Amino acid sequence: MPSTSWSEVNLFRKCMQAHHYRYSERLTRKRPILPMLRGKILHEMLHNHVMSKKLKDFPEDAWDALEKYAEEFKTFFAEEKEEHGDIIGEIERIFEAYMKKYKNDDLKYEDSEIFVATDIMADFRFIGYIDKVAMDQHQRRWLMDHKFHASIPGPEDRFHELQLILYIWAWNRWQASRPADGIVWDYVRTTPPTLPDVLKNGELSQRANIRCDRATYEAQIKKHHLDPKPYQPFLKKLEKNDLMFFERVFLPAPSQQQIMKIVEDFRATTAMIENLKGIHPRSMSKFNCQGCEFKQLCEADVRGLDVNFVKKAHYVDREKFSGKESKKKVAKKRAKKRKVNSK
Repeated sequence: MPSTSWSEVNLFRKCMQAHHYRYSERLTRKRPILPMLRGKILHEMLHNHVMSKKLKDFPEDAWDALEKYAEEFKTFFAEEKEEHGDIIGEIERIFEAYMKKYKNDDLKYEDSEIFVATDIMADFRFIGYIDKVAMDQHQRRWLMDHKFHASIPGPEDRFHELQLILYIWAWNRWQASRPADGIVWDYVRTTPPTLPDVLKNGELSQRANIRCDRATYEAQIKKHHLDPKPYQPFLKKLEKNDLMFFERVFLPAPSQQQIMKIVEDFRATTAMIENLKGIHPRSMSKFNCQGCEFKQLCEADVRGLDVNFVKKAHYVDREKFSGKESKKKVAKKRAKKRKVNSK
């Protein structure tokens, strides 16, 4: 049975040409653009962290994942390294701050990267992966989605984030014996906390407007072998900055009426994708093109440049995934892939 996903439908709604590149030509960049790369590394580290705690024989922990990307970064060209800056060091700081922030979060993680599937129409299947499934201390089950942004979105932005609403519908059909009680947006700011300056006297700056969280500042105190006692009042003030970098928003399961509105729109877009095969006009705008992984390819095409050269230089074929696999087969396939990557 043919399958579709939230990512596919969402990209089609954004730009039909980008959808064509990814899902018809099955292209992906050899090296992700910077915003996507940050999210990819952090996502993998968070996955490895949970799985290495759950499974003793899990091949990698979070730091193994970061080290893998650090080695890959060494192969970048000089101009690529300049563009990416100290991405490995920045991600390390973000991850350490995240771990300290949620060290005692009272959530028990049941699984990570969980496959979910259900029929969206008679001849089409919806498939996806949920970042985390967690139980709280009241035995409520939450579907969690990691969201990586340059700045933490507000409530108005969250109204347009519909992915988890669709996932709770799919999960409660796929896992009827383990229904979800709600969803969690787990926001992580990908702009790292600012490190405090070291003053001439060897002390750390306590500048009032510093964009730094408590965990990062404490790590700098430790790094410079300073007495933490004089910094306690300032550390207390920095706690208010935590929401600048991390925020978890819990939402009880939406009403069935709201869920079905999202499902109906998803079905309609899926039908449009099928009916408009071969038709893929561009949605060129500053908003759509900024951050698009196919921007370089699309611009070359519009300018009449050598598109095949750009494809060969910057893109590779994307692995094809079939929605026909069972949960067991999918888990086995992914475990095998992780094992190969860990060698």
